[in-house]
Amino acid sequence: MDKKRIFAGFRLNHVVAAACMISSVIISMLIAAFSYQIYVKRIERQVMEELEENTRQLNSSLSAWIQDAIQVSDVLYYDVIMNVDYETHDMTKAFELLYSGNETDIEEIVLFNGEGEPVFATPEVSLKENMEITSKEWFCETIKGSENICFYPPHVQNLFQNSQGDYKWTVSMCRPVLLTKGASQTKGVLLISLKYSGLERAMESADRDSRVYLTDQDGNLIYHPEKWLLTAEEKEECKKRALLESGQHREGKRYVSVQHIGYTGWILVNEKDSPLLGSSNGRTRAFYLLIAMIFITVLVLVNLVVSYFVTSQFRGLHAAVQKIQEGDLDVTVEKSGIYEIDHLGNAIMRMASRIKELIKNINEEHEKKRKMEMDALQSQINPHFLYNTLDVIVWMIENGKPREAARAVVMLAKFFRISLSRGETVITVEDELEHVKSYLYIQNLKYKNSFVYHIEQGEGTGKLSTIKLTLQPLVENAICHGIIHMEDEGEIWVRSELREKELLLIVEDNGWGMTEEKVKKLLVGEIQSSGGHSGIGVSNVNQRLKLYFGEEYGLSIQSEPDAGTRITAHLPIVPYGEEALDEET
Repeated sequence: MDKKRIFAGFRLNHVVAAACMISSVIISMLIAAFSYQIYVKRIERQVMEELEENTRQLNSSLSAWIQDAIQVSDVLYYDVIMNVDYETHDMTKAFELLYSGNETDIEEIVLFNGEGEPVFATPEVSLKENMEITSKEWFCETIKGSENICFYPPHVQNLFQNSQGDYKWTVSMCRPVLLTKGASQTKGVLLISLKYSGLERAMESADRDSRVYLTDQDGNLIYHPEKWLLTAEEKEECKKRALLESGQHREGKRYVSVQHIGYTGWILVNEKDSPLLGSSNGRTRAFYLLIAMIFITVLVLVNLVVSYFVTSQFRGLHAAVQKIQEGDLDVTVEKSGIYEIDHLGNAIMRMASRIKELIKNINEEHEKKRKMEMDALQSQINPHFLYNTLDVIVWMIENGKPREAARAVVMLAKFFRISLSRGETVITVEDELEHVKSYLYIQNLKYKNSFVYHIEQGEGTGKLSTIKLTLQPLVENAICHGIIHMEDEGEIWVRSELREKELLLIVEDNGWGMTEEKVKKLLVGEIQSSGGHSGIGVSNVNQRLKLYFGEEYGLSIQSEPDAGTRITAHLPIVPYGEEALDEET
C-alpha cells in the first residue's frame, strides 16, 4: 500500500478529527492499562509480603516447637545421662520430671543402649516381641553419628506394646549419646517421640487462603492438610515447588514462598492463588474500563471542537491552491488573523508569482542546457591521441616508410574531420563507421598490427542518424581492456544492423572478457581508458545516447571472462536530416 495515499480523498478536518480521536483512545487506554498495571503490581507486592510474613511466622512456630524438643534432649543428655553410671543410678525421676513438664508435646522418651535395649523410658514402655531395634534405619543412622540431632518424618509409633491397641502418629527426634557403664563409655540413642498434634498446632497459624505443607530435603511430603486426597501429579507439583530456592516465587497466577526449617532439613512451602483471579478483579477491571471510556468521551468532544476550528482556517488556503492547480497563478489569499495561516497565504502568493517566472526561465534554459550537455560530453577528446599518432608518423618517416606515413596522415585527417563534423552532433552511420575505420587503422599502426578488425555496414543503415563518437569509445574499450595484452592475435568486429524497431551499432572482440561486476562499473564510469586514448568512456556514450534519444535507448553489454565482449548501442531508426526537423519542432 502506498503510504502517501492512505488519506487520499479525505478532508483535513476529518483527518485531524480522526487522528485526535484515535490518539485520545490510545492515550486513554494506555493510561487505563498503566493504572491497572500499577494496581496489579501493588496487589501482587502486598500478597507477596503477606505470604512471606505468614511463612516467617509458621517457620518461627515450627522452630520454637523443634527448639523445645531439642532443649529437652539437651537437658537429659548433658545434665543427666552424661553425669551418671546408668547401671548404678536410677534416672527415672529425671526422665519423668522432664516428661511431665512437656507432656503436651512429647509422646514418650526412651534411652537405648548400643544393643538396642531400652535403658530408661517414660512413660514406662516395653518393646514388642521380636522387635529388632538395631535393624531400624533411625537407630543405625543415629548410632553412627556423633553430636547430630536427627528428625524423622511423621509415622505411626509401633515399637512398643500398647494395651489400648491404638498407635499414634509421632515425629521422632534421635540423638547419639555416650552412656557411662563403670569405667567405660558406650554409645546409645536417645529417642524422643513428639506428638503429631504439636506439628499440627504449629501449622495452625497459616493463612486460611493459603496452602501450607512440609517436605523433607528431597521434596517428599511430611505434612499436608490434604495429603491423603492429593493425586500423584499434585504431589509431584508440591515436590517441584519445594525444591525451588529459598525465597519468593511466582508461577503463573500462584505465589510461592519457600523457607528451610533449621536443624531438620525440612522445607516449608506456602502457596497462595492470586486475588486477581476472583470476581473482585472483574469488578476492578470494569471500573478502570469505565474511567477510560469517560476520559475518551471527554477528549473526543474537545478534539472535535478544536479540530473544526483549526481546519476551518485552511479552507481559504485550499481554495487558493486549487486555483493554482487549475493554472490561475494570479491568486489572492484573504487574511484570517492567525499569524501562521496568514504567513502561509503570503507564501502561496509569492510561490505562484515565482512559478510564473520559473516557467518562463525553464522554457528558455531547457534548450540551452540540452545543447551544452551534449557539447560537454563530446568535447572530451584527449589530445594525447593526436600526440601519439604524430609520434607514430614521425617514426615511420625516420624508418623510411613514407607511404605508410602518408596513409596515416590521411586517416588522421579523416578521423578529425568526422570528429569535428562542422560542429554537428548528429552524423550518418556511414560517416560513423568511416570514422571508426580511421581510428582502427591508426591504432593498428601504433600497436604494430597486433590485431585485425572487420567493419560491416548493414543494409539500409548507412543513411540513418547517430550521434558522432558513438563507436570510437567502444572500439577503444575493446582494444585497451580486451585484446591489447593477448598472446594470440586479437580480432575486432564492428557492424551496424536493423533489428525490429531499433538501429544497432555493435562492437565485438575476442579478448579477455569481463565479469558482471566489471560490466556494471564500466557502464557507470568507474573504469576509464588510459595510456593516451581518447578519454571518452563507455559510460559517456551511454549517457549521450540516453540524453539525446531518451532513457529507453543506450548501451547493453554481454561479456564473460575469457569469452570476449559484445557492446551494443541501441538507437531509434531515424533517417539523417529528419532528426534536425524534429529537434526544431
